[in-house]
Amino acid sequence: MQREERAGSVRVPGQRDSRAGVTRETVGWASGRHQVRVNPVLPVRRVVTESRFGRKGLFVTIDLQSPVGDLVKQRPSRSRVFEKLQIDYCCGGKLPLAEACERQGLDAQTVLRELRESDAQYLGDETPLVDADAMSLAELADHIEQTHHAYLKGELPRLDALTQKVLEVHGDADRRLQDVRRAFVALHQELAAHLRKEEQILFPMIRQLESAARVPAFHCGSVANPIRQMEYEHDSAGQALAILSGSTDGYQPPEWACHTYRAMLDGLKQLEGDLHQHIHKENNVLFPKAIRRESALAGEACRCGAS
Repeated sequence: MQREERAGSVRVPGQRDSRAGVTRETVGWASGRHQVRVNPVLPVRRVVTESRFGRKGLFVTIDLQSPVGDLVKQRPSRSRVFEKLQIDYCCGGKLPLAEACERQGLDAQTVLRELRESDAQYLGDETPLVDADAMSLAELADHIEQTHHAYLKGELPRLDALTQKVLEVHGDADRRLQDVRRAFVALHQELAAHLRKEEQILFPMIRQLESAARVPAFHCGSVANPIRQMEYEHDSAGQALAILSGSTDGYQPPEWACHTYRAMLDGLKQLEGDLHQHIHKENNVLFPKAIRRESALAGEACRCGAS
């Protein structure tokens, strides 16, 4: 249920209504009026957070039916909680939080509490994670290339050498290292091709969409077509990461592991964390924005044609 009240009479977000169990939440402003949504939910408070793109008012709302990718999009610091609990917010970002918890055998209320504690800590953090949702299409594509692509181009060759060396030295003592090496080589090869396709094909298309006045005539038709392929490859990368983690007990070194073995595991763990952030920013932020932009341009063309 939604109605409007004049600004002079609106209650602050999270203030209790006279009716039991009802919370009023300000959701926007229009023509000097506040739009007020009346919800039978827990109180919601309005907060102001800092990001590299300026101050932005946000409502701290966590719903068990919200997709986990959307929760991270709203507040990137929540990814730390999901990483710790091994909840997939990148390739599995479309899953509702309740279902994601169930799949991991986690108590949903406990996860909610951890997310709220993370939010409270984040509000006092002077250097929050990048707010991908606040970026334009071109800004986000540039950020992904300059941050995540650059990281992979430097780190994948290093890890390639480490996984090979550790296999040669310790492969007889730890047969799982063969699975690690096999999964990493496949991941490395796929990611190298994946980055080229994004940098040479998809990202230029996305940048063109942002600056275009009409839908560009792409060689592959809709931008949704290469996006669909990239998402498929993201799923494949997620499967490789699952093998790497499963074959190393979650990147935990055996007691006898040498420094090189430990360095390999630490590098693989960092790789997984970066890929989760990387894929989340694409699957849950950049790609949907690009598809919406193309749809908006197509809609404008239809309206112009009709007139």
